[in-house]
Amino acid sequence: MDSLRTCLRCGLEAHTEQDLELFKIDKTSLFGRANVCKKCVNEKAKKWREANPEKAKAYSKKYYEENPEKVKAYSKKYYEENTEKLKTASIKYYKDNKQKINVYYRKYYLVNTEKMKETSRKWYEDNPEKAKAKNRKYYEDNREKLRVYNRKWQKDNREKRNEDQRERRKSKREREHLERTTKN
Repeated sequence: MDSLRTCLRCGLEAHTEQDLELFKIDKTSLFGRANVCKKCVNEKAKKWREANPEKAKAYSKKYYEENPEKVKAYSKKYYEENTEKLKTASIKYYKDNKQKINVYYRKYYLVNTEKMKETSRKWYEDNPEKAKAKNRKYYEDNREKLRVYNRKWQKDNREKRNEDQRERRKSKREREHLERTTKN
């Protein structure tokens, strides 16, 4: 059986319409496909990007600026089709680069402290139920650690703690006195 297309680089042959899917689209060629398979085209492009990183970066940036909606649509579609693969890769990257990532976030936090605090505060206001669940889970997961921390804080801040308790008792007595006088 004669092949419809044969890759000039690797010799891959397309015998059916379905096999033609393995070849790069080229509307000027016979059957609307080029004489080079997608795998070979991708390998050549990868080698070029590795040899010309600055040009590749500039091209990508220019393309994104000219086609932001197209890029976003493609990225969304790719994410939906490869969610598990991307999550696995992300977890692996985090495990392999944990220290580097933590250093980056510490630096970012130091530079953007106010912005981070405001973002966090806003999230807590906008998501009270999620915030309660998050705090509850943290408490359950770190109960012993929190108990030790609280005891240490109370020991180190005895005066402040006693002053706070005096203030609470005083305000409680004032409220009770006010309630008694308003009833009479």
